[in-house]
Amino acid sequence: MTFASATLPELGGWESRSNEGAELVLALTDTPTGAFRPNIVLTSTPSTAPIEAASSVSIAAILTDHPGAQIIAVDLWAEQAIDGRMITASYPAGDLQIVILRWIWATGLRHVHLTASVATHQLLACQPTLSYIATALELTGEMSATQVNTDVAPKLDLTASAAAGQPLELLERVPSFQPYTPPSLEISVAAQGALLAARTTGALARRSPAQQELRDSGLLEGHSRRLSPFALQVVTHWDSGIQLEASTTRSGITRSLRSWTRGESTLFAYSTAPQNEMDAGGFAIEMRPVGQTVDLILRFLGVGPMWSRAMEPDRVSVSVLQERLAADALTLPSTPAGTNDAFGRFWNQEWTELRVRSVLSSMRAINTPSAGLLNVGAPESVSGDAVFPITTMPSSAFYTHLLALFETALRG
Repeated sequence: MTFASATLPELGGWESRSNEGAELVLALTDTPTGAFRPNIVLTSTPSTAPIEAASSVSIAAILTDHPGAQIIAVDLWAEQAIDGRMITASYPAGDLQIVILRWIWATGLRHVHLTASVATHQLLACQPTLSYIATALELTGEMSATQVNTDVAPKLDLTASAAAGQPLELLERVPSFQPYTPPSLEISVAAQGALLAARTTGALARRSPAQQELRDSGLLEGHSRRLSPFALQVVTHWDSGIQLEASTTRSGITRSLRSWTRGESTLFAYSTAPQNEMDAGGFAIEMRPVGQTVDLILRFLGVGPMWSRAMEPDRVSVSVLQERLAADALTLPSTPAGTNDAFGRFWNQEWTELRVRSVLSSMRAINTPSAGLLNVGAPESVSGDAVFPITTMPSSAFYTHLLALFETALRG
């Protein structure tokens, strides 16, 4: 299939659709009635601006065009004659969360966009096909040297640009446009206990000390002791929902986001406490559609786009890692021997430890403001020493790992 800006391979199971302004629109044919139809759109616009400008403009457009959107990742894409970008983002649409995979190229005359849209629960199944078409795409038409307009050029990440040997747009400010907002409905541990005790009768015990708190929170019907429909839903999720727990630890403070998924919805409970201490003060709760579960957890964890660099070593002793996690800016231990520049920069930035756990599996990583994301594996023994395997993890890979963890938990 050849169009003005690109040639794409033929795809079985996808049908062409008409859409004004697009060179090509493909939609998946075998989609259940009422479900979101995964689609692929090819567009191009005249521009002489370089790829870092095209990427920055696209990031801004996604955040502007889709309220509640979050930019998950920006990765280098080098499968064509000219280097491009791959942007991963998502946004809420009704009860769904739609994932955008957008590949961008700057030919010197045009910006070419290949954009795929799928619901979160469709991403892992569709990803091989989408990656195939983006890899097989061949740019057509004339090409020319791009031109930098200093009046509108994006700010560059100078450190990442020097390491990559090419201009890379600054990404570290993107997370500030997509902060996590905790739930507003607060509930005490005592009130939770009263609700759970009432799950069989649907009403609080007489003279329950939590009665006024639950009434003020709208979890009781009027002036009665009966649980409201929302309270009954909350109790059902606590009782039989599939549970995940995510946490972040930084500067001695641990924030937790527990979730219980049942049917078409997920209950979230947010709390914060000093590290290694249980918060007996309570938590805040909210209910979300199940399709938005993973992306809300990702927003809570604060994972966003950043430039990743290969780090050395690929293992670090358990004692060294624990010492670094416990350190602050004044007690920062020396960088371990045998590390490269990328790891040295990572070591000296502020660390946030990320954990996600289900009954079946878990994830652990360390996040930094601008030096990348490091995956921490299970401890193992090497020559009698306890070590953690560590690997650089692009935020796009972190997202798909999180999706896989959630889907595995749902399947049980």
